[in-house]
Amino acid sequence: MRDGRRPPGVRRAREPEADRRGALAGAAQIALCLAFVQWHAFARFLVGGRPEEAIGHAEAVVRWERAAGLDVEGSLQALAVRTPMLATLFRLVYSAGHVVAPVAALTFLWRRDRVRFRSWRNTLGLTAALAIPVFWLWPMAPPRFMPGPERLLDLNAATPWDLDLGRPIAPALFNGFAAMPSLHCAFAIWVALATVPMIRSRPARVAITAYPVVMTVATVVTGNHFLLDAVGAAAALLVARLVVVAAETAGGRAVHAPELVARRAQVALAGAILVIWLPRGRWVTVAGVLLVLGIVEAVRQHHQSLHGGQDGQGAAVEGVPETS
Repeated sequence: MRDGRRPPGVRRAREPEADRRGALAGAAQIALCLAFVQWHAFARFLVGGRPEEAIGHAEAVVRWERAAGLDVEGSLQALAVRTPMLATLFRLVYSAGHVVAPVAALTFLWRRDRVRFRSWRNTLGLTAALAIPVFWLWPMAPPRFMPGPERLLDLNAATPWDLDLGRPIAPALFNGFAAMPSLHCAFAIWVALATVPMIRSRPARVAITAYPVVMTVATVVTGNHFLLDAVGAAAALLVARLVVVAAETAGGRAVHAPELVARRAQVALAGAILVIWLPRGRWVTVAGVLLVLGIVEAVRQHHQSLHGGQDGQGAAVEGVPETS
């Protein structure tokens, strides 16, 4: 057309194709993230340390905080306990925010910018992965496990309802001595860094910027972390981000077909079933993972039948963003 616009018929012909590719890519990303959560929970469970060693490390953190004038955990919890509504708010932030906020941020990034989504998704995963050797080499007890006057109340245990949304994904894989670094704080900082630059609303930017501070206070008030655990979280996130940016700069932004991502996700989820859940008889979790596998495979097969397997070779479609 003379005005440079695409003919309406061409646009309508390409929209179903983009929708199908988006469905496969989205299903693959969900499966990939679910598989990572499964394996990370398993790795954290395997590296659990001895109680006496973990308490000794926690006592060292208490000494460091006192020397720096940062031992505020007891005062913050006492303030929250005197204000039941405030205590309930912090319990809600700690239990539900740790899952809801990163999922919402990933969804937002996926819809707005696939390149930024890949970069910050990799940063989030690497941050969690870097925490595993720290949990292994330096196990540390949370304040609620401490003996003597340093012990804080476990406010989550006093809650009549359970809002730990991650427990159905990875039940019975608990490591109580994985307090340093705090992944609750790391993920909260990640949410702010990944999303705030893309948000135009000033109130939303202020709220999301404040979220890491609220989460840090929530981890302390509920008796799950010391203040220095948040410092360790920021350090782990910083290292992860530097590594991801360096890899992107050195190797460019690799483009992979959703078909390949779906296959990798299926292998990871199948491995989680065989190694993690079948020996423990967690049939509800096994059924859920199998359902996700079935959805990914159904979308993948439908996508492959439409494109003759070209996506398996990494073929790209003009104007449709690829995912990795």
